[in-house]
Amino acid sequence: MHGFILLCDYAEEVNGKLYIQGGGISRVFKTPNPLDLSIAAKLFVPWNDANHPQSLSLTLLTEDGQVVSQGEPSTEVSMGGQIEVGRPVGIRQGSDLDVPVVFRVRDLRLEVGRYRWELIVNKELVADVTFDVVQP
Repeated sequence: MHGFILLCDYAEEVNGKLYIQGGGISRVFKTPNPLDLSIAAKLFVPWNDANHPQSLSLTLLTEDGQVVSQGEPSTEVSMGGQIEVGRPVGIRQGSDLDVPVVFRVRDLRLEVGRYRWELIVNKELVADVTFDVVQP
């Protein structure tokens, strides 16, 4: 499986399409206010994996690979779920099956530094995106 993720101000999935506002973020300013953002993903599921559940997780890491934790009590900034895609009528045999997915993150408080979102599907890294938090 392969795919990509894009850091955005806002994104949603409607009828199999990604609607993205402020996409392609690579740098955000540190402010006293918490950060709200979306992560838009497009996954390409191999033909032979159709109709099989796929577990996925999205995790925020520091530049040294540590999982970011927030809040009291401290919890990891990570989310996950499952997808399962069927083969649409008329699709060419052997084609990858595309699946749009959106994750929304609210009230994220990050220090200045470099971070990376990692999208894991069935324990395999499928996509990642790096961004920096900088002083204004």
